[in-house]
Amino acid sequence: MYEVGGSIEDKYQVVGVCENQGGMGTVLFVKDESGEEQALKYCEKPEYYDRFRREVRLVKKYIENSKVVTILDSSLENTPPYFVMPKAEKGNLYSIIEEIQCNSELQESVFFRMIDCLDELHKNGDIHRDVKPENFLIYKKDRIVISDLGLAKEPDSSTRCTLTMQQGGTEEFAPPEYFTEGGFKHAGPEWDIHSLGKSFYRLLTGRDARLITSDGINSSLFYIIEKCSKNNPRDRYQTVADLKQGLKSAFDIIHQRIDAHSKYHDLLSKIEDRLEDNSKYSANQVLELLDLLSLMEAGERHEALRGFPRRIIRAIANNDKASDKLAVFINQYKKMFDDGDDFGFSYAETIADDMRTVFNGSTTNENKALALSFAIHAAASLNRFAAMTTCRDMIRGIKSDELAIRVADVIRDSGIDSFISNIEPSSCKHHLIKKVLKELGNELV
Repeated sequence: MYEVGGSIEDKYQVVGVCENQGGMGTVLFVKDESGEEQALKYCEKPEYYDRFRREVRLVKKYIENSKVVTILDSSLENTPPYFVMPKAEKGNLYSIIEEIQCNSELQESVFFRMIDCLDELHKNGDIHRDVKPENFLIYKKDRIVISDLGLAKEPDSSTRCTLTMQQGGTEEFAPPEYFTEGGFKHAGPEWDIHSLGKSFYRLLTGRDARLITSDGINSSLFYIIEKCSKNNPRDRYQTVADLKQGLKSAFDIIHQRIDAHSKYHDLLSKIEDRLEDNSKYSANQVLELLDLLSLMEAGERHEALRGFPRRIIRAIANNDKASDKLAVFINQYKKMFDDGDDFGFSYAETIADDMRTVFNGSTTNENKALALSFAIHAAASLNRFAAMTTCRDMIRGIKSDELAIRVADVIRDSGIDSFISNIEPSSCKHHLIKKVLKELGNELV
């Protein structure tokens, strides 16, 4: 619509077209009447005019804010409507991706500034809904601002979620709820946190963020990214403040400002002392302990897990806030076992007893089933009769329908060659468990 050399309302001379276009608009480079170069964004499609005007109104709320893009001028009644913003001299974050990948100090600086930008929106109740590296612009003195608020959701917004609006997002960085009915409309802070974690991944690796793998990423950082990107919104960081705290711990370890291994053992001693004194513990300290365990390198973590106190496992299992961390803990414990080759046969009993503690204390059936599965795996691997008995007792006592469904899958996965198939069906309390065991028994005949 506008060509280089053309004029817009006799106020702006078009001198170039931005390669990275923003959301529902086209971005031009223009010179204003003083000869200073700015960026002008206009909306070409009439069906997007209302959203474009809404973006301008929303951005103007942050007129004095150094972390959100600034609007210098706008003409919303013009056809097409446009607004003018300062030109980002250094482009967006993709322009420095190679520098980010090879410099951990720059990673820390950039990631924290991205969080701070998003925090400005969330403090006002606004959800961006299209967080990605190209929507962070870099100005003089390396100031980073967030831009492209065309899909943002305001508090108590009555904006109807249409298919057209959903198509405006970016699938690579979008959370799973993007693809569910009503998910876009009801987005909360955890939506942006998911997209921010995926953005970190893209900047660190250059790889497509739809599938994240740990290859080439520091384990402490990958833990942060993985937590941001959980499929269930409840399992992600719930606020950018929580994310910032976790990221700080990761970079403290990377830059050797703290030693996760030493801090873990110090905290473990404090928790055990409290349990010795009055049988009470701090739930937050237990959560922090699990985070430190995840931030460790694999070798240190395996060492810590070999002697993990059972009463703290009980504390974790009984803590409603720790349900997602408990699943991570069980999987870490299993990996430690699978990676080791020097366990005595009796270690199967240790694992079975630990997993029985989880099974009996956990508040989620998913974690109960995960614990049982690991206990069966350890007992079978080390061929330990006492551990097998513990597993059989857990299975026999199941009464809950939901747990029975999950455990039925665990039993089927264990197969006819497993000691589980020898459980007498009539000794079990739930009819589904009896049925599955009978089916396995028939296969043996």
